[in-house]
Amino acid sequence: MLTEENRYRLVQEARAAAGRAFLTSPGGTAYGAAVLTASGNIYRAGQYSSFNHVTNVHAEQAALVMAAMADDPDVLALAVASTGAEPVARPCGVCRQVFAEHAARVGRDFEVLMACRHGDGHETALVSELLPLGWSPSQGRPAERPVDLRRALMRPGKVPAGESLESGDHVMLPDGCIAMVWDGKFEPGGSLVKLKYAPADGGLRKLAHSFTEPLRYQKELHDLGWIRQARCGARAAVIEASDVSTVFKGLQLGVDCGEPPGPLMDILCDVGVDKSAIRVSGSRAIGLQHAGSDWDLVVPIEENRVPIIRERLAAAVEKGTLAVPPLSGTWKLLDRIFPGGREAALLGRRFADTLLSGGASVTLMFVPPQPSRVCVDSDWLASGRAVLHGKVLQASRTAYKRAEYELKDAEGTIRVTCYHKAANLLRKGDVISVGGWLLRREDERRLIQFLPQPDRIVWWETVTGPASEESTA
Repeated sequence: MLTEENRYRLVQEARAAAGRAFLTSPGGTAYGAAVLTASGNIYRAGQYSSFNHVTNVHAEQAALVMAAMADDPDVLALAVASTGAEPVARPCGVCRQVFAEHAARVGRDFEVLMACRHGDGHETALVSELLPLGWSPSQGRPAERPVDLRRALMRPGKVPAGESLESGDHVMLPDGCIAMVWDGKFEPGGSLVKLKYAPADGGLRKLAHSFTEPLRYQKELHDLGWIRQARCGARAAVIEASDVSTVFKGLQLGVDCGEPPGPLMDILCDVGVDKSAIRVSGSRAIGLQHAGSDWDLVVPIEENRVPIIRERLAAAVEKGTLAVPPLSGTWKLLDRIFPGGREAALLGRRFADTLLSGGASVTLMFVPPQPSRVCVDSDWLASGRAVLHGKVLQASRTAYKRAEYELKDAEGTIRVTCYHKAANLLRKGDVISVGGWLLRREDERRLIQFLPQPDRIVWWETVTGPASEESTA
């Protein structure tokens, strides 16, 4: 939260940062900037001047870059100071455009504090006030659909005695938020959840999508107060049993509800999927579905069966029996992050988990048939953020909601756990760079990934051809 005290401190930090300016001559004008983020951190920078005055790096831009590179981009305020003759240090037009784009990405119209040349005073303006008619990257694109507001008509539910939370379950939290369980056994006594709805105007509003809008999602977590310190060192939505007021277990196909139209269910049954074990998650599981709602299916499956299912589903897409949902945000993002996009993902049978069947969009959430162990036990020690580069050694469990794979980097072999869908496309032999939260236990290492930004997966080389032997054995 911004107070007059931390605004004053931020301005002083910007003045001090002017002393870091890298100038082309000792007598040049020095600029300094400092940003305060929602996590309470301050990042400072002076400008980097060039002799041609074209390749300069402005202090404000450098401070924002430092925050972003520290995976801490949610800026509350930015202060700028200058040793020049102007009475108030005002950011240039280029910096104002950078501010506007940064604010749009994180969803916060932050304050800009402009230091006075003499004394301790400053002027304050919001980014939107500094650049009211700035260029927007959304220009020329269709307008976003309005925020989804509906009155809650949820069915009642509680956790059956002796049962733990499982992937795909939904929980209601004390403030009325509704979250889907990502991992019921993320750490001892703690479950990792994805917040999906928050109270609004007597009903519920849908939050930003964690995969396609990770920065906005992270900001909403912070604003709602559900960011907590996890054992791995990350700040994430980790809840305890005492945080749960209601639990909505998944529905059984054909018993508690219907089933998706079209041929998809027949294809799954033909390859040996037990329909009675499939559970319906998403809006249908909590009574918030409407005409045209997606079908989110939790499918318990042995890891060696996943390549067979994907082969059949991808072949059905090629024949036109099934299709890729034209409005799917997941497919659109995979187009951008995976080399070759959806065509390569389908051709390589790496991903066929969100498809259109009989006019309905169906998402398959694969989970192990047996309950998972605790992901981050108490004997693992957090070592902070890390970015690794290496080759995937084992990827048979990457299709699961808690995707796991082994990577060989310069230090040796490390086990990686990922909670976003980019990991679902990994295959043994891929050469990748990955970011995440590093843990150590004696000579062992672990890396935990939560959101596609900042915990990115970058492909440098991919394996072509059929699925690896480890996946089909």
